[in-house]
Amino acid sequence: MESGGGGIATYVRRVAEGVERLGATVDVLWGGPRRRWVPGPASNLQFSHELARRASNDRYDVVAAQGSEGVLLNSGGPGRVVTSHGDQRDGWKALLAHVPVPARQRFVTPFAQLPLYGMSIRRADVVIALHEAEAVKFRAERRQDPSTVQIVPNGCGVLQADSAPVPGNIVFLGNWLPRKGSLVIPEIFRAVRRTDPNVSLTLVGPNPAVESQFDQEDQGHVQALGFVDTSEAERVLRSGDVLLLPSYIEGMPLAVLEALSFGLPTVGFAIAGTAAAVGKAGVLVGSGDLAGCAQALLRVISDRGLRGRLSDEALARAERLTWAATAKSTLAAYEHAARISRSR
Repeated sequence: MESGGGGIATYVRRVAEGVERLGATVDVLWGGPRRRWVPGPASNLQFSHELARRASNDRYDVVAAQGSEGVLLNSGGPGRVVTSHGDQRDGWKALLAHVPVPARQRFVTPFAQLPLYGMSIRRADVVIALHEAEAVKFRAERRQDPSTVQIVPNGCGVLQADSAPVPGNIVFLGNWLPRKGSLVIPEIFRAVRRTDPNVSLTLVGPNPAVESQFDQEDQGHVQALGFVDTSEAERVLRSGDVLLLPSYIEGMPLAVLEALSFGLPTVGFAIAGTAAAVGKAGVLVGSGDLAGCAQALLRVISDRGLRGRLSDEALARAERLTWAATAKSTLAAYEHAARISRSR
């Protein structure tokens, strides 16, 4: 099993731990830090080559890759599993539509990065999709036995029954990146404060110096914590009133799933990955609808009955989406891939 960083690293760690608890043995190949001068496709191929080299060892029944890193796995070896954390091709279209993309990336990504992803999806023995929308697409694309595409959603943390939300406390959890909405969150927050000047925004993520991106009159209501330890992240979620995640690209965001376990509703854009995580535990608007996003935040904050119903749905959903269930379904997908490889 291989991993990169960020949410994918958390996914791999959680799945590896869960699968081992079910009796399997898992070796994890972690990607090293990516040098800035190494283009994405080159870095992917370096890692893919190392994964394929290790897969040639006959001690493995299955090799599991994340996205395009499975492109070099050979059909003569162990069962090949590829997990898609959001279709990179759809994500690229969303970026072009909503986010300024550097000229170099406009050239490299469609001609080098995206073909690797497509090849990885088509060549795998089993593809793990995080939700139904992607599974349908992959089954049509692969034109193989439908059972070779399996739906395994990400999991939630342990339920937190002692949450004490502070009304009007908006939380953002994740990397401060354009694809996560970093370019539009200040505008959304400005629109909310025009109606309710008492709201606050807490940002948890790797960039602690983002207050300057907000209007001067809003900066006193924004707290950027940067990276925090688990206990501090839990404190933020426990006191949060609503999670804001206006992402243009998501697989099945762990920020939403963690929020569910604290009974925290989500407001964001209705892209497939976010919708699959939120279910009925939030209010989603059209992608890029900043005014609609601000109005949805105000609805949840001001209508305590609505907020309570969404919170109840969040906790109920968190009870169903456990990491133990994710690990069990993932192991079943691995076993299916191993049977396919042995039948060749």
